[in-house]
Amino acid sequence: MTEQPRLIRTGRTMAMATLTSRVTGFLRTLALAAALGLGSRLLDAYTVANMTPNTIYELVLGGALAGVMVPMLIRAAAEPGVDSDLHAQRLLSAIVYVLGATVVLTVAAAPWIVDLYAPGFSPEQRDLAILLTRYFLPQILLYGLGAGMAAILNARGELSTPMWAPVANNIVVIATALGYILLGGGEELSALTPGQSLLLSLGTTAGVAVQMLVLAAALRRSGFPLRLRLNPRGIGLRRTARMAGWTLLYVIAAQAVFTVGTRLASGAGLYALVAHLLRVPELRTLVSALRPGAAAG
Repeated sequence: MTEQPRLIRTGRTMAMATLTSRVTGFLRTLALAAALGLGSRLLDAYTVANMTPNTIYELVLGGALAGVMVPMLIRAAAEPGVDSDLHAQRLLSAIVYVLGATVVLTVAAAPWIVDLYAPGFSPEQRDLAILLTRYFLPQILLYGLGAGMAAILNARGELSTPMWAPVANNIVVIATALGYILLGGGEELSALTPGQSLLLSLGTTAGVAVQMLVLAAALRRSGFPLRLRLNPRGIGLRRTARMAGWTLLYVIAAQAVFTVGTRLASGAGLYALVAHLLRVPELRTLVSALRPGAAAG
């Protein structure tokens, strides 16, 4: 019976965290639209650059982590003779090595990635999108570390902190958008100064970094030793690959559809914002109403 009040409190906290995350996420979208201009070429370039790290992360590792990491950690903790902390450290280390290499490769390939997602951009938009993408691509590693830390917390019974972490990200990006406005930034792509582009670049990536640091602080409080292991073997990569196979196929199919949609949207102004909003389930109805063809129909 003593577990029931704790579960009720945890459920309430998770519900509040989810609601707060959705509200601040919506405010984040409004703040960016207000700062960069709804349907502007500047917002198009920012949106394509901002969604690129998340898309690449999902393709490389995110789909596999989402489906199998928590069961793996729980199974390792239940097996006799297995050091669950060491197992989790090796898993986080593997994430660092795989996604760190991914960041290096994608930063070098940023021009081709932008061309893949947005072939309809003007030269000026393309140059800005490449610049922003290179600043945003380290988020791939931050996303992976955050997902790994959240899984470890969940396996340890800490369910609420991973749901509060995105709120910190949203707040940082909202502050970035407001700072951009205070610096005199507008929606004209040609008027963007190096300082304003640097603020957008660093502020957006800082939001993901703060989200990851919230999870890291929670792990430290739980007593988990954050340590990089040079040898990440022994985490059951083959078994993980088998478990994640179908999930990965689903992710690849979903990202292929998303890529096609983004390519079609890249020359249509408002469509790049629509592509961003499609990642928020609650806004799909709004997206349908905003589609340019809908008004003509």
